[in-house]
Amino acid sequence: MPCFTVLPMAKAARVLAALKRDGWIETRRSGSHRVLVKGDQQRIWAYHDGVDLGGPAMARIARDYGCTLAELRKLLDELVMSALRVELFFDEEADNWHYRVPALHINGGGTPTREDAEQECLSAVAFALEANSTPRGMSGVTNL
Repeated sequence: MPCFTVLPMAKAARVLAALKRDGWIETRRSGSHRVLVKGDQQRIWAYHDGVDLGGPAMARIARDYGCTLAELRKLLDELVMSALRVELFFDEEADNWHYRVPALHINGGGTPTREDAEQECLSAVAFALEANSTPRGMSGVTNL
């Protein structure tokens, strides 16, 4: 039977709220497209509020809005993140542990212990999200 682990991931609405706290002002809106202005800069925000934003999208947003990924993540520090489902399961035939992260299309494993599979999975997620170390909030991983 698979075990499930929940990892944090920012929703687009939370990232937009962080940008607004950083001084970006929404001047127009048409559907899911919003025009944001800060000083003489203007950007189009085209993410639906409920979309989960992983590392590549976060890095692109940080670049487009003139900050580093670390600075953008710092703006999100106090915001609630959404969950990323991780499935850990034991293959009795192969006698080892495997993992799956459906939202990021990650499959892997073949480790002798569950702890090894968890660590390998965390590394794979960090790599997929373009993190230099363990992604934010993953120290408190919740097992279901």
